[in-house]
Amino acid sequence: MHKPAFQVILRSPVRGALRPFGFACGIALLGSCVWAAPCVVHSLPGFAVCVPSSWVRKSAGVDSSAGQFVSPGLVVTYDLGLYADPLRVPHGASDVQEIDAVVDGRPGRQVSYRVKSEGQPSMHYAGVHVPLLGATSMGPLRFTMLGRAADPTRLMEVSAATATVRFKSAGHP
Repeated sequence: MHKPAFQVILRSPVRGALRPFGFACGIALLGSCVWAAPCVVHSLPGFAVCVPSSWVRKSAGVDSSAGQFVSPGLVVTYDLGLYADPLRVPHGASDVQEIDAVVDGRPGRQVSYRVKSEGQPSMHYAGVHVPLLGATSMGPLRFTMLGRAADPTRLMEVSAATATVRFKSAGHP
């Protein structure tokens, strides 16, 4: 049995309690990852992240490293660039939790919340935002990863993935 390489404390989007989540992962250099399911290390412009092999990556960025990972019941967006979403909680959201976080040694914040639209099931969100990775002539370089799911337990996967993020440099993606 593998021992966790590090432990991340996550807030449960269901109960609001702190829960430890441990896992072992070799990023980029080893090219492998131990997860509950097979894992793939994606080396993207500006950062690398380890995600379950069931997540399909779709790129969308023009002036940044942006895109999403999609699996049944879960969508995870990412953006490393000048205009990365600062994860402001939308008006009317409930079960809001915001805590300080560290992503690859850089300070940021972890956010989770629930949004209920009339006639639709609740959608649960969880993600991290790092407001400063480096400076460019146009402004600060930022990073955001945000997951969305109807089943709040799926957001633990998002938190686990964000814990594996490794930034490549402070330069432009």
